[in-house]
Amino acid sequence: MPDFLDTKLNLRAPTFETLDLSAAELFALFEHPLTWRYLSLVIVILILADPTRVAHEFGVPLYCTIWLAAFLLYLAFQAALLTALGALRKFAPRPAVY
Repeated sequence: MPDFLDTKLNLRAPTFETLDLSAAELFALFEHPLTWRYLSLVIVILILADPTRVAHEFGVPLYCTIWLAAFLLYLAFQAALLTALGALRKFAPRPAVY
């Protein structure tokens, strides 16, 4: 495992409290069954709620596939962003902005 994945990210919660978390610890959260249960519930709610109001324009299998692909793309982007932040923190521990 690359060394920068263990670097603390110095993230802040919406209430501005410090989140003591590294990219490796975040990825380890995805190994827990409750995480997958929660993410499954989220995707089911998104599909059933139809926030985009386009379910009637696509067939059900295509609509579900699009939502699942978008959700997985979001998770992949989030993982890539936190990995990049870990690498940036390794080279610049306390930069002025980010």
